[in-house]
Amino acid sequence: MSTPGMQKMQSAQSQLLAAEVALAAEHLQNLDDQLAAATTEGKRIEGEIKRTGEELVSKRAQAEPLWTARAAIDKARADLDTAFQQNDFAGAQETEQYVQKRAALADEWDRLTTKEIIPLSNVIGRLDHEFTQWKFARGRVAGRVNDLRQAIAERRGQKRF
Repeated sequence: MSTPGMQKMQSAQSQLLAAEVALAAEHLQNLDDQLAAATTEGKRIEGEIKRTGEELVSKRAQAEPLWTARAAIDKARADLDTAFQQNDFAGAQETEQYVQKRAALADEWDRLTTKEIIPLSNVIGRLDHEFTQWKFARGRVAGRVNDLRQAIAERRGQKRF
């Protein structure tokens, strides 16, 4: 025989159990929502890594011939200097030709460096930094996804029925 007090206690226990089940389901849904958001963010970051990486490769490919051209100018300047230094009896005309050729090489080196290489190197540096930051962001999101998957697996293992 149940007394009114026992009935109230059973009713309270049933309500408590129902509330616990509802809270557990709500928490699990919250974890699922967080996982979906983290997965979406991870995919977005993957896209940014791909885009940034492709742009970085493209800019480096653009810069390679410029660096090669500048190295060729350095070599031509060194060869010119060596040839002039080996001429112990250079006349005024040879000296003037040397000075003009050296000045032309220096101007070309400066133009190539200041107008093309430095601006492109700045872009490459920015892209390289951006690429690294996206990789770090990917690692953080991957860790978050892993943590959420673990929490969901643990919660699903704790469900009461």
